[in-house]
Amino acid sequence: MKKVSLKLDGDAISALGESGMGLTVKAKGVSFKLPASLMAAAKSGLTIESNPVSDKDKAKLNSTTKNGTATELKTLDLSVTDGKKSINGQVELTFSLADLVGVDLDALMVAVFEDGKWVKLNYEIVDGNVVFTAPHFSIFSLMEFKPTYNDINNIWAKKYIYSLTARGLISGKSDTKFDPNGEITRAEFVTILVNYLNLNDPITVNFKDVEKGQWYSEYVARAAYNGLTAGASNGNFYPNAAINRQDMAVMIVQAFKIRNGYVLAGTADKFADDSSISDAAKLAVYAAKSNGIISGYADKTFGPLKTSTRAEAATMIYKLLEK
Repeated sequence: MKKVSLKLDGDAISALGESGMGLTVKAKGVSFKLPASLMAAAKSGLTIESNPVSDKDKAKLNSTTKNGTATELKTLDLSVTDGKKSINGQVELTFSLADLVGVDLDALMVAVFEDGKWVKLNYEIVDGNVVFTAPHFSIFSLMEFKPTYNDINNIWAKKYIYSLTARGLISGKSDTKFDPNGEITRAEFVTILVNYLNLNDPITVNFKDVEKGQWYSEYVARAAYNGLTAGASNGNFYPNAAINRQDMAVMIVQAFKIRNGYVLAGTADKFADDSSISDAAKLAVYAAKSNGIISGYADKTFGPLKTSTRAEAATMIYKLLEK
């Protein structure tokens, strides 16, 4: 990709910002959307530059580590300046997939270069494009990532686990072990949903049983702020308890509403153990079932109070991403 430079004068930028309008720039299979808030912050106009990354530097991105192999597909060095001052702010970027042949879409990884390392970003595939939001302007790369888990090669959920690992939504118990049949805790599950939703609300309060400084403290607090609280009671979240299947269904439907702005709807034939599903969870359970996000067991039961495995959780989240 050649260097692309675009200069916009202050009056034009100010007019866009004041009217609440953003700006989308497209070039060579890549596009980025600058939000209205950034337009409003600019004082003397903007200079937008998309700089090429050399083949030598791209080759450095292809790496095999103890937790996976990354192969570079597309890389973009993007900067936005107001005069001589760099501008920071949320930016939506798009990589076209039209020119990529033979790439496993379930192994796509998007990363931003921060503090000398690559940080994975969540993304969506929309109309043949990878769309993602970055916290600031930087070097961005679209890669193919294959984790090195050696305990999922022959299980039904391998595709889902690979995909969510590449997206940075889940991780293994170690670099080589995912532990697909192990239980997933309430804190672990809600953390996946918070990352999926890109929630970053300021933390002010938390549950009584969530101690400050725990790895999951901020995730649980953000989940609570946004209404992802299924199974909580008496001011407690029970972060280290294994999550049951009906609470997972409720949280998934809640996450869908947060993401899309409307309730996931649908009805389905009742499970054989319908009477065991709590009244508060039934609408969510059957909405998730009718939309193919959850399923029951061979005996047509749902097992609402059974704990879920890590493989089952990965499958549900993957199918939520498709909605």
